Amino acid sequence: MLKPLPAEKWNFTTAAHLLNRAGFGGTPVEIEKLAEMGPDQAVSCLVDYDKVPDPTPGPDWAKPDPERME
Repeated sequence: MLKPLPAEKWNFTTAAHLLNRAGFGGTPVEIEKLAEMGPDQAVSCLVDYDKVPDPTPGPDWAKPDPERME
C-alpha cells in the first residue's frame, strides 16, 4: 500500500514531479505555488479542481443570445 509523502520531503522538485505525473507539468511559477501548498493541499488542488475558483471570464460567444432563443 502507498504511504503519503512526509511533509518534510515536499519541495519544488517533488511538486514538479507531481505535476509531471498528473498532467503536462507546469511553469516554475506554477510549481512554486504548488510547493508552497504542501502535499495534501497540492493533491486536493489537482483532484478537486472544480472547487478552485477560476477568475477567467467566459467568452462572449458562450453567453446566451436572447434573439437566437426566439
